[in-house]
Amino acid sequence: MSVLKMILADDEYFLSGTLHGSDAQLVYATCACTPSTLKELDHLLQKTNKDKNLKQLFNFTEGLELEPVDAGLIIIDLAKKWIYAQDTYFGSHRSSHYQSPESTEFSITYQFSDDWQFVFEAKWFRYLLSSEVKPFFKFYDDSKSREQAVMDNSKIGSNSDSEFFESDKNDLWTEELSSLHVVYANKRCSLVDLKPADEMEKRDLYIVELIIDYDERAEIAEYRIEVSQDKIAALSIELQAVENLWRRNNGHRWEHKKKALQACVEQERKIIFRYQEIKSEAEQMSMELRNLLGTEKFRALVKSWQDEKEG
Repeated sequence: MSVLKMILADDEYFLSGTLHGSDAQLVYATCACTPSTLKELDHLLQKTNKDKNLKQLFNFTEGLELEPVDAGLIIIDLAKKWIYAQDTYFGSHRSSHYQSPESTEFSITYQFSDDWQFVFEAKWFRYLLSSEVKPFFKFYDDSKSREQAVMDNSKIGSNSDSEFFESDKNDLWTEELSSLHVVYANKRCSLVDLKPADEMEKRDLYIVELIIDYDERAEIAEYRIEVSQDKIAALSIELQAVENLWRRNNGHRWEHKKKALQACVEQERKIIFRYQEIKSEAEQMSMELRNLLGTEKFRALVKSWQDEKEG
């Protein structure tokens, strides 16, 4: 178990994502420097390690579900100085030592001061669900993430499509989606050990990262289509019963109920149509990117993922 769920918040914004355990520990160690905002945390992170920032680490922002993933769950409120930490990767204690897996020269010895309170249950952070904290990347963007740069330059990534995709996904973050995201988070983490030998392999590594992003987008879109189809099936049964009552009683309340259900069905149909577009475009992009791979090393890697999925 190498990835875990991490949620960060301050008075205004939040971040939530599935991180590799070593990246989560780096963020955790940096929080011990007592930043009061996510912006301060981001600056501290880049100051201590120029190769890492919040956008790179939380490159696929999730919702605020207080559920563990794989190796556990860590929640940190920088404003309140509250921490909930249960993980099986690095053991998130008040003090410890972080050693970069990428460089033996970079390490951090950290200790949270007595001002920080460690809470025993994740449910203590339920106030975040009802608060007005907003997604950090949506309102603070001093450097574009790789995924956002891709979205800005393609139809699939237009602002309206991106917001539609992200907001709807966050509302429906289920165990199935969580498991799906773990699969792709592990794929991203596996790339850490692939050191490019030349410029061609460096280019292929970047292409593979994009393939992972588009494959994940396509699978999430497919899942969302199935969810909406199930909703339409359930709504159609209820609508049929209401229409029968409306015909027999001709009451205004049944007419209003019928119109409301019809509107819900139409909304789900629109969602299906939109996700069908997202899925189709993501699959086309993924296929085109596969055709651009120039080395057998990375073609074999991508093929192994495909064979594993089909198997």
